[in-house]
Amino acid sequence: MGDWVKGKRSGKGIMTLASGEKYIGEFASNVREGNGINVFSNGNVCNGHWKAGKMYGKGTYTYSNGEVYVGDFVDGMREGTGIEILPNRQVYDGQFQASRKCGAGKITWPSGEKYVGQLANGVREGIGTNYYSDGRICEGSYKADKPVKGLLAWPSGEKYEGEFVNWNREGHGVMRYADGSVYSGEWKGDKREGRGRFVSADGETHVGKYKQDKKVDEMK
Repeated sequence: MGDWVKGKRSGKGIMTLASGEKYIGEFASNVREGNGINVFSNGNVCNGHWKAGKMYGKGTYTYSNGEVYVGDFVDGMREGTGIEILPNRQVYDGQFQASRKCGAGKITWPSGEKYVGQLANGVREGIGTNYYSDGRICEGSYKADKPVKGLLAWPSGEKYEGEFVNWNREGHGVMRYADGSVYSGEWKGDKREGRGRFVSADGETHVGKYKQDKKVDEMK
């Protein structure tokens, strides 16, 4: 149903397939070309610009499960910049490559937590800042969706600068406490573990070993 030129769909029209899929929009030489809406048999809807039968340019893809993508397409894939809203209301605003979050972007979770920085293959990767819902801020290098080195700051004014493993302080790091005291040394499982140096707020210094956040031997 629509316009035809030399036996081929060209111009505006409606195409309905046996599967139940339907396209309403513009055609050129029998393929979707120009602006149009494609309603898939599974309930997904793609609305935007088409080229050679695929989404190309600006468009909106609405999934039957409630997920929505608004942004750039190339050859039917998310490519460029766009906004992805998941059914749980998690929102990503940033760059895409081959339909995956990749490049600079911002993720906002329903809890209020937010990440601003680099991503690769859909996860946090590179330099970025994570803003927790409790007010903490973790700024530094991320790999495989987790921080590996950087600065973690608390609303109280406390700060940790060093290495991380599985979101915990682990490796070497410096912790500056709210009362002015400073610990510099080894960490494991988010606790002081191994050799370290502690300087209290009044200047008293202790150097020694720590286990499970407690001194096991020391040398003044």
